[in-house]
Amino acid sequence: MGVALQLPHIGITRVENYCATGTEAFRGAVYGVASGAYDICLAMGVEKLKDTGYGGLPNPGSGFGSLFWQWFPNASAPGLFAQIATAYAANHRIADQDLKRALAHISAKSHTNGALNPKAHLRRPVTIDEILASPIIAYPLGLFDCCGVSDGAACAVVTTPEIARQLGQKELVRVKSIQLSVSSGYEGTFNEWQGDNFYTAGKCSLAAYNEAGIANPREEISMVELHHCFSITELVTYEDLHLSERGNAWRDVLDGFYDR
Repeated sequence: MGVALQLPHIGITRVENYCATGTEAFRGAVYGVASGAYDICLAMGVEKLKDTGYGGLPNPGSGFGSLFWQWFPNASAPGLFAQIATAYAANHRIADQDLKRALAHISAKSHTNGALNPKAHLRRPVTIDEILASPIIAYPLGLFDCCGVSDGAACAVVTTPEIARQLGQKELVRVKSIQLSVSSGYEGTFNEWQGDNFYTAGKCSLAAYNEAGIANPREEISMVELHHCFSITELVTYEDLHLSERGNAWRDVLDGFYDR
């Protein structure tokens, strides 16, 4: 990369942290500048999934072999997130049809927004009826509840406001807070966690709001971009971000609160 950018001999750190990889790279760049160690940092996220050479998910390897899928039949991404959906519905006593319509509303909203973005991978609006009629991948998640396989990349140039202005930048995006929370294994033990939310996200968001000086996120935040590998991920994350009360995000979705 240093050769392509004509920036040889610079320090580069490769980051791998599953779905939080891009955020983790950005976090490193932010703290590198904030600490004074660097004047300018470049955070990059790259995904090249279509070069893997197979469809679906990889076999876990020879350690488990073909018996893996008999031991852990739900250990695929759709299967695991489907369990979150069923847990959410069961714990909050949501009717099956209400949950499905809420998830379909989320997917329809996202496709509508994507159709307005010239850089979106998928740019065709999809109706709620089309979504509800799509094949089931892992119940209750259908085809349009699951993310597509994409190639893509993005980057962010991080520096101080003073340096940015010296370089001619007038409209600056300020980072008021950036937080990361790692699980202690709490979710994997026998306790009050019911498998219907992301515990660390709930903790992490509060730390971010505190650092940024946000007292009421539902009232003070006007735009949210969050991870939505599956429609249920987006639904429960609304609650983890304290934008909706526990067990009520599906109602907010159907009321159009999260529409553009």
